[in-house]
Amino acid sequence: MVVSPAEARVSLIACDTAGMPCRYFEPLQIVSAPLHPNARLPLVDEYDGLCHAGTEPSPIPAESRFAGCNHGNRDNPCGRFPSECEPTVLRLTVAKANADVLEILAIEEMNHRPIRWQTVQFLLRSEELIPELCEICQRAQLVAFCRSYLKKAGRQAG
Repeated sequence: MVVSPAEARVSLIACDTAGMPCRYFEPLQIVSAPLHPNARLPLVDEYDGLCHAGTEPSPIPAESRFAGCNHGNRDNPCGRFPSECEPTVLRLTVAKANADVLEILAIEEMNHRPIRWQTVQFLLRSEELIPELCEICQRAQLVAFCRSYLKKAGRQAG
């Protein structure tokens, strides 16, 4: 596979290891005025969305969105993360890309160590995931990552 310079640059952006999104974060839309516009983020762009840490999904306060939700509550815990839950995160990397499909390596980590992984295909025309992910936050994070990756690479889904 030949990767263009733009795609290579996006891959470097997408492989940042500073932190991963909170496992309870459901990204819904790219933030129109990001807190740090040139930051390297795990989902490529800064997202707003919903927190699923409580009994019902709830809007995320702007002050915890960047450091907490988009970076997994690592350095700036929001206080909503359930103490009885495993602190796992989902790391996403583009393994292959062509005109029809992004192949994503999705690695679930705990304490910076992989515990589960799988390859997921993101079909560009339909934005379908194969296999489909059942967990709503993981699915939303993977779709957000793919959309942002394609946007930065100058390509479009759908």
